[in-house]
Amino acid sequence: MVRRIGPAVAAASLLGVGFVAGGLVAPRVPAYAAVVPGAKTAESDRVGYVFVPKVVNEADRARKHGEQIRTLQGKFAVRADFLRRALQAQQSELAGATGGDRADRERDLVKCQRELEDLDREARREVEGVQRKLIALLYQDVARAVAEVAKENGLAAVHTYTASPGTADPVQIHGLLAAPAAPIYVRPDADFTADVLKRMNKRYEVEGGE
Repeated sequence: MVRRIGPAVAAASLLGVGFVAGGLVAPRVPAYAAVVPGAKTAESDRVGYVFVPKVVNEADRARKHGEQIRTLQGKFAVRADFLRRALQAQQSELAGATGGDRADRERDLVKCQRELEDLDREARREVEGVQRKLIALLYQDVARAVAEVAKENGLAAVHTYTASPGTADPVQIHGLLAAPAAPIYVRPDADFTADVLKRMNKRYEVEGGE
């Protein structure tokens, strides 16, 4: 059976796959970079933050990538459904076969099973390959937008985070506490997620949604 690989990748799927589960893990925030309410820092030391899940879920390019993945999955699903129906028919024929005819039916059944297994491997290989390509493109888009936002706002560094401080569920909180220097608080004016999204979507629109 062809395994359904979640829309990835749209987001925290395709693409959260991308940043969190697919190898492009968000860098940890150094302890010295944490934003302390009311603290004064030099302009050159100003640090910004971007909430990765929101970016990969709401960026227009990520949504388009998710559609591409689902379309590819759909094509494999149609082929898999055809093979499953053929397999069921052969199983029914085998149940009533005898003698030499039964041996032929068994061979046909084994052949169909192998074709289904081969299709499963082909689907996973092709879908995962496309996911990796699209994740790389999205990462480049995010990196470019972050760099531009950082330059415009005089940021010395921009860090990513993958769990919203103050609103994480118990499982996330456990992960936050176990992670070295993950932000528990981010001052609103230090969060540039909306700026990055706006810039990414504007560029995507100018490029014609490609």
